[in-house]
Amino acid sequence: PGSSLHGTAYLIEIHAYNQEPIFGTVSANKMVLLNELGQIAAAEWVQTSRNRQDIELCDWTMLTNGLRGIVVVKALNSASSGLSYGSGQRLTKPRSLSAFITRFKAAAAKRINLHRNHLGMSVWQPSYSNQVLNDPKLLHLTRQRLQQYGHPA
Repeated sequence: PGSSLHGTAYLIEIHAYNQEPIFGTVSANKMVLLNELGQIAAAEWVQTSRNRQDIELCDWTMLTNGLRGIVVVKALNSASSGLSYGSGQRLTKPRSLSAFITRFKAAAAKRINLHRNHLGMSVWQPSYSNQVLNDPKLLHLTRQRLQQYGHPA
């Protein structure tokens, strides 16, 4: 991804149910070594974003107990979706972010539960955290930290 983002950037953090470290282990050099469940979650994160024209993945990383990353909700010039912010530019409603996260969690949980033969078992915490990264310095710092932490995306 380039340094210029078109839309609103959010730092997202999604945790496994009860924050259990089900996605891998930490190596001696403090990198996350993904197991099969972590690989499934990472693949679904990418695949779910490909199905959404209003979402762009920026830097992200898998954790042993979840996922942390920057998601950009792209600015759309459609009058049918979005909120106006004075400049005349229409921005996609934040619900597109929630829809993306919900779709990702459902797809990943289904594949993970099929893999471990436990259909219907909780994989994710019900909620997720998000922080708007509207300051370029904060966005840059967050991107640097994500690139240094955990499993490189």
